[in-house]
Parts: sequence; structure tokens; C-alpha cells
Amino acid sequence: MGAGIGRVAKTLLAKIYKTVDLVEPNPVYLEKAKQELQQLKSVDSTLESPLGNCYCTSLQDFEFEPGIKYDTIWLQWVLLYILDVHLVSLLKKCKSALAPHGVIIIKENTNPNG
Repeated sequence: MGAGIGRVAKTLLAKIYKTVDLVEPNPVYLEKAKQELQQLKSVDSTLESPLGNCYCTSLQDFEFEPGIKYDTIWLQWVLLYILDVHLVSLLKKCKSALAPHGVIIIKENTNPNG
């Protein structure tokens, strides 16, 4: 979530997981991320690339596909842009979309001066 141009998806997630789904509200960024992942080979030799589903939507409006469970949900540099009430709702949705033993990873910038 917060795929941006696909840097984390390409250099980290695609090297670990056979498919990577992307959520990004900016269509230009999402297209770049898709291009980056389409160029890679999946760690699963039966798949052409690690590119999975792509969702061009805000975090507030995103809904997980019913029945799909994720081993990892990665949120990076996007949570500071949503209201607390939306964050709580999003994290509840993420929790319900996790596979057994799945994890949610949050990476955000902080300001040491408050």
C-alpha cells in the first residue's frame, strides 16, 4: 500500500513473494510500478512476473478482495496522509486480510522534534 513507483516492491517484495499486489492512488506512479514489476521474473517459476493485482485508489476507499489472504501487507510513507479514523479502519481491514501468521509492516518517517 502506497506503492509509489515500485521501488520497495521491486527491490524487496518481489524477491521474497511469488506475487505482489499494488495499491497506489496516483495513476502515473502505479503505471511506473507495474512496468518495474513486469520486467522481473517471479520467484515462482510457473509465473511470468511477480505483478499481481493493481488498485488505483486511496487507502480510505480500498477494499481487499474477498477470500484473498496476504502473508505480508506493507504500508510505507502513506499513513501520515490519512485521518486517524481512516487509519484505524484500514488497519482493521488489513488484519482481516492476513493469512495465518501474516504480518503488517508499517514504515513511516518521524520527526524527532515532535
